[in-house]
Amino acid sequence: MEKKFSLHKLWFFYTDEWIVENGLAQSIGTFATREEAEREKKRLDRESLKKMHSYDLIRDLTSFYEKNYQEVQDKLIDYAKSQGWDDSLKQHSFGNDPAKFYYELALPATATDEQLDRIMDITGASFHKLIEYKDVKEYAYVKMNYEFWGKKVFDKLKADGILDSRSPYLNGGSNKGFYLIDTPPKGRKTAKFSSPETAVNMAIKIFLECVAAFPDNNFLGKTYVGEWSEAYTLLMAYLQYCSTIRLQATEVTKDNLKSFKAKLKKLKSTTELTEGMQYFDVAFSEAAATSPEEILGLIELLKLEPFTIYNMIAEIDGQTVKDYVADSSTM
Repeated sequence: MEKKFSLHKLWFFYTDEWIVENGLAQSIGTFATREEAEREKKRLDRESLKKMHSYDLIRDLTSFYEKNYQEVQDKLIDYAKSQGWDDSLKQHSFGNDPAKFYYELALPATATDEQLDRIMDITGASFHKLIEYKDVKEYAYVKMNYEFWGKKVFDKLKADGILDSRSPYLNGGSNKGFYLIDTPPKGRKTAKFSSPETAVNMAIKIFLECVAAFPDNNFLGKTYVGEWSEAYTLLMAYLQYCSTIRLQATEVTKDNLKSFKAKLKKLKSTTELTEGMQYFDVAFSEAAATSPEEILGLIELLKLEPFTIYNMIAEIDGQTVKDYVADSSTM
């Protein structure tokens, strides 16, 4: 994998006293340079700090500065006083002894970016981790689009054990749907493919098999070629370029006009044909002879995609990336 800089959220759980970091979550963005990533990290950390809605930053951020608790707490209190945050900084007594007290510091709603940055500088708080990708292990999920395929195709895939209802944790939340199932030589069936390449190959294989076996029961078969994409000109130029996906054009004549109009009506097409125009169709090569790159290029142009591939990171330089951590959340 080419080196790049990425920002990952961090998992946290609440101990009834303060929040505690609990591992690396999935990536929320990649960047070409460290400088870009650092700018975005600062912005996102500010947003996370505000979204905590903490009424006591001294307590809630303790895990970030536990080893130097008193020193950091004093600095934070001094900073709050220097900024005139009297309404947000509260002093409380322990019991009836006024000599023994503690502070609570709520985050002022008017805190500026500079002030938010200073709070995080003092406490060492950070809700995201910047990582330079070197040795990365990935896996993937393939979510099939019911709107593209319809009931007949889904029923066949489910009966064959290739498709199943799953709710993997993706990009910060549960993503329920029907996913392709991988059956490794050893091990149980799973919706988690061992690599993005394996997932792509499986998705293309199923796509070609289903288009061939159910020509009239998918978006392509139910839609006129000229209406497959919002970018008609680009689609036609692309199909003419392809060698394993063949664009077939037939001139519209007096003899076949009625037949082609009937086909368009069946497809509920808005395309108007007259003599001298061309009627388009597409033929796919056998699966083994079809270029995966050409299929992926076609799918990018479609206004309705047959599947979505979610590439996920399992490990970065030996550090595990966790999809989900019970009783935890990201900020």
